[in-house]
Amino acid sequence: MTHRLSAELRDSDLFGALSPPDRERLRSLFHHRSFRSGQVIFLKGDQGFGLYLIRSGRVKISVVDRDGTELIFTYLSSGDLLGDIAILDGRPRSATAIATEDTAMLYLERGEFLSFLRSSPQACIDIIGMLCQRLRRVSRQLEELSFLDVAGRIARKLIDSVSEPSAGASGSRRSATLAITQEELASVIGASRIMVNKVLNSFVELGLISTARKRLTVLDATGLNRIASYDGDE
Repeated sequence: MTHRLSAELRDSDLFGALSPPDRERLRSLFHHRSFRSGQVIFLKGDQGFGLYLIRSGRVKISVVDRDGTELIFTYLSSGDLLGDIAILDGRPRSATAIATEDTAMLYLERGEFLSFLRSSPQACIDIIGMLCQRLRRVSRQLEELSFLDVAGRIARKLIDSVSEPSAGASGSRRSATLAITQEELASVIGASRIMVNKVLNSFVELGLISTARKRLTVLDATGLNRIASYDGDE
């Protein structure tokens, strides 16, 4: 169990930047939590008292407007973090998190995390560097929304998903198979399910992907990357 948590912290996008000694110190501060399928983990506007590391299961991150329309930001799975913004700034949750499967997590309380940061200036520098990388990713995503059509956004999402340590992909970190429905993909990239279906069918015809029930396999990442490219890419 200890070795597994050490590996999970090493592979996470926020804590992976820390030195091995700092990660080992941080490891002892986590506590086990579990949620049933359909259970609310936290609501938008709740006070952010801590951070969660998903060990198994799946979590939907979304917001709902006054008319009850849901906007899904993303789905998180094993190895992903949630609540990491609130643990740093102490402000209310910016979205709602709901377990879509029985989910096991590890919880890190904000006060303990801040005490850890105060004791290690290097850890603060390492995490600032990782936050800067996140800002660069957000900047790229905003560019994509402005310059990429639906096919380009879908291609980019598929490429990013199979290259991330955990984004609903099955198997190893290098797995090219995703557990995602067309409805989920449509919500994440901001398009209709009908349009997503048409684009995915065209990708299948081009030999870029294959599809099965609630699963999608990337066959040609290079081809998808060409579709996802635009003049703003480096």
